[in-house]
Amino acid sequence: MAAFATSYIPTQASQVTRAADNASMLGDNFATWYNQTQGAFLVAADSPGVSGAANIIAVDDGTTSDRIRLLTDVLDPKIIVTDGGVTQANIDTGAIVARQTFSMSAAYALNDIAACLDGGAVGTDSVATIPTVTTLRFGADSVGNFLNGHVQSFSYYPTRLPNATLQSITS
Repeated sequence: MAAFATSYIPTQASQVTRAADNASMLGDNFATWYNQTQGAFLVAADSPGVSGAANIIAVDDGTTSDRIRLLTDVLDPKIIVTDGGVTQANIDTGAIVARQTFSMSAAYALNDIAACLDGGAVGTDSVATIPTVTTLRFGADSVGNFLNGHVQSFSYYPTRLPNATLQSITS
């Protein structure tokens, strides 16, 4: 038996496989609060440390060409910013332990990307354009790279927070 509740799986006469829980927000529900030019994210999550990209949160335009992702690559949390199909920033924030909760913050503005893990050093990139996006996704990206873990909390700030603040909110 699972240690946590999942979505309802109706079974009647045969075995059924449940699709992954995949929460997203788009349209006016997204556009009314998201700042396209600058902002910051704060997440608390855990990951099993599986191979490949496991997206914690992603904002995108429905493609892989324009997106900002907070993800784990095995046990390395990162922010990756892609604009026009070109990777603008790829900041590795350190290492996590499989299935243990971590806090990660990330901020974006033109030529000013930063990320921090658990109050550690802030990684930065000073040459990056920002994609125009239309959708927020939790635990996945637009092509189905799933976290297979848990997003425990999420906060968004519609301004580029200072690096010291990125550290303090993840401590």
